[in-house]
Amino acid sequence: ATARDTVAFKAAIAMNRLSYFNLIWATTEGDIGYVQTGQAPLRPEGFNWEKMVPGWTSDSLYKGEVPFGQLPIVENPLTGFLQNCNVAANVVTPGLTFTKNDFAPNVLYGHYAQYRARGARATRLLTEVEQATIEDGRRIAFDAYVPPADLWVPVILQAYAEHRREAENGTQTEADRRLATAVRLLGTWNRYATRHSTGATVFRFWRLACNELTSSVGRDRFVIANTPG
Repeated sequence: ATARDTVAFKAAIAMNRLSYFNLIWATTEGDIGYVQTGQAPLRPEGFNWEKMVPGWTSDSLYKGEVPFGQLPIVENPLTGFLQNCNVAANVVTPGLTFTKNDFAPNVLYGHYAQYRARGARATRLLTEVEQATIEDGRRIAFDAYVPPADLWVPVILQAYAEHRREAENGTQTEADRRLATAVRLLGTWNRYATRHSTGATVFRFWRLACNELTSSVGRDRFVIANTPG
């Protein structure tokens, strides 16, 4: 907390006394940096550390800590920005080329190489800014857009349309009317999760309900929609 430049700050965090694992810093001189810090265990070779290992032998005991210089670190990237919304170290900014093989076993966290919705949104907004202002920072930090809705809302609306066609000759029940109301809220939702957004609440619980589907046809449709790319 008393460091006055990047050199002093890195020397402090190199003591490995912070909690695992994402840390971003910036200085008044214009330096920015990211490190996946913490007391990462140095694991012995000969085991698949992505699966369970035998705990009954001393051969699998940790051999100390991974040195600070061998942790995933990014400084002053050409993009001019870093972000981390609980995303993997290799996607804190576009253009990084390192892989988990560049570091000690399992130093990179389990969701390596994956963007998450907040991180993907932050990266997109930061990429669009050339000379960021305080207002830009505030706007991006508090942005409430829900990227998964771009995939899921069309699929849910399509599924409802198919349901309506199948049930055209049936008698409309109270449940049908409530479903129609929910669909209308979802269809008119602007895909921002604000405190006044009923559509955001409908989307969240509808999306969670999709995980409970037992129909293979329905499940296939939703799985395809939720696959990146």
